[in-house]
Amino acid sequence: MATTQEQYESIPKIRRIAMFLVMIGPDSASKVLAAFDDLEIEAISREMVEIELIDEDIQKAVLKEFSGLLLESAGSVKGGYEVALQVLEKTKGAYAARNIVGKMAPTKDSKEVIDEIGEMEARQIANLIKGEQPQTISFLLGSMEEHKAAELIQLLAPEIRSEVVLRMGNLEPTPGSILNKVVKNLSRHLDNRAHQTMTHFGGANRVAKILNLVDKTISKSLLTELEENDSALGAQVRQKMFSFNDLIRISVPDMQRIMREVDTSTLVMAMKPAPEILKEKIFSALSKRAAEGLKDELDMLGSVRLKEVEAAQESIIGVVRQLEEEGEVNLGGEDNAFV
Repeated sequence: MATTQEQYESIPKIRRIAMFLVMIGPDSASKVLAAFDDLEIEAISREMVEIELIDEDIQKAVLKEFSGLLLESAGSVKGGYEVALQVLEKTKGAYAARNIVGKMAPTKDSKEVIDEIGEMEARQIANLIKGEQPQTISFLLGSMEEHKAAELIQLLAPEIRSEVVLRMGNLEPTPGSILNKVVKNLSRHLDNRAHQTMTHFGGANRVAKILNLVDKTISKSLLTELEENDSALGAQVRQKMFSFNDLIRISVPDMQRIMREVDTSTLVMAMKPAPEILKEKIFSALSKRAAEGLKDELDMLGSVRLKEVEAAQESIIGVVRQLEEEGEVNLGGEDNAFV
């Protein structure tokens, strides 16, 4: 096993100098650093930035080599970005120091960059990304909170909305190197750099959630264009935008209108796994006699296949969508209707 001295001697000379400067503090270090040229200063500063902790044994070895000044220390000494910046400010001045150390500034990971952008007002974000490519915008929308994404998509230029939605719907797990490029592209607006892999969520489910939150007219238009450009993706999004359980959100009069178009056997099958609150909503839309009959049929229905339930629910959803298109029912309320 290598001794402390052997470990120390394996450390490159420039890093040992950086350690020494960290240990003697900004005031003394600035005087020492002034003797080096600009290239050497930048190289030493880079090493200072990368130093985290210097343990006591290595400190002793540093002092043994650089014994011009004494240092009393009762623990590990911390280096890093701020220490390097303080030393350089005393040596080269504030402007030059930030210019040198700025090249080595601590990086934010991709999630931090996205979160920082997401905290801004939607209109600010829209101004920030107005010159970006649709693919970059789709990554951003696919990574932020749905309500903010919905607000933002309404502020995009109409000519790129549909392309952004299409690209967001087709997002798949992406290599970290590609994500880093996208986030680096966004982070230049914030004067930060991102190198870490971002956990990203896109796909039909994300698009459906966002379209459910935007203005009804815009939502319908985007969904229509999406279906024209990618019929399979459009069908997935449309299916996810309204599920059987979402019937709980509509009014009793609208539920009554829907019930008039639905076959009882189909309704019984669709209701089998439904939550009690939805069952009660449906019962309330029926006459007392019809509700009692429906309850009896549900009680007599044995185990059912998931495929049969899904088929029955999809059949009812089809009826609901048709009635909504004809203006017979409102599925999401005055301000936030489903498509």
